[in-house]
Amino acid sequence: MTTTTTTAPDSRRLQFLDDYCPECNPAGHHADSRVRLATLTGPTEVTRGGGGWAVCRYECGGCGHQWQRDDLWTAESAGLSAA
Repeated sequence: MTTTTTTAPDSRRLQFLDDYCPECNPAGHHADSRVRLATLTGPTEVTRGGGGWAVCRYECGGCGHQWQRDDLWTAESAGLSAA
């Protein structure tokens, strides 16, 4: 069973699933606070991946880069139902 959650860019519910754009901010959480704030991107889609992990898809509002992460959040912590 696949569960998909699509979010609006201003969704507060999934705000904690944010990630830094790897193109605009290759240093990630090691960058200074202004760079981190400017490159923080909310997910455009969250799905339940294999092994209990959430798959988060992102699109940077600054450069348009698209990427996905499946190593940041468990499905449960992302608010997805148990398999």
